[in-house]
Amino acid sequence: MLLKKCSESPPRSWACFLGDTSKQVCGAGWIHLMNIVFSVEIHRSLSTGDQCAWYWINIVVDCTVGVFIEYVLLQLSMRLLVLLLGAPRAEQYRGGSYYQRAPCGKLCFRWELYFKQLALWIVVVTLMKLSVLCLLFFFKVSLVMLAETCLSVVQGEQAKLVAVMIVTPFVMNAFQFWVVDGFIKRQEDEKGTHVVLLED
Repeated sequence: MLLKKCSESPPRSWACFLGDTSKQVCGAGWIHLMNIVFSVEIHRSLSTGDQCAWYWINIVVDCTVGVFIEYVLLQLSMRLLVLLLGAPRAEQYRGGSYYQRAPCGKLCFRWELYFKQLALWIVVVTLMKLSVLCLLFFFKVSLVMLAETCLSVVQGEQAKLVAVMIVTPFVMNAFQFWVVDGFIKRQEDEKGTHVVLLED
């Protein structure tokens, strides 16, 4: 993520960058917990695949198809918020909009904006995970075959655990963070900050 920050033009402010990145970290942590629970439950309820295979499947699908689902859900949720709250108030939920201009003219980082956007992002990733679960059940046989084929090149239980629990999440999450950052940050930002006018 730091590599992306350094390569941006124009660059985001550090506050915006850390705000955008921390939302992703919180979302990824929540998905990780759901993946552990769901991997155990899927293995228990289905007669195919083991827990390692299902954890690997969850990671790979989340970081590919899941990213597209997150993008669609985020766009739809912003449109819904505009309809429900009106455009000015909905802007408080748009990624990267963390600042309000004080009466003295100074830009102030507003935590309430950050937490509103974080809450929306947690809802988005939760709905994505539930959508992915439906796909996993529908394509369970093909996905288990794919996972077992890919993991068959790893010899030994310890090596398999390392591949499933460390290598795959590291590679796939790096890809996911890079892509998601492209649409979770403020798109039309020109100076690294975006000011939201809050109603009194």
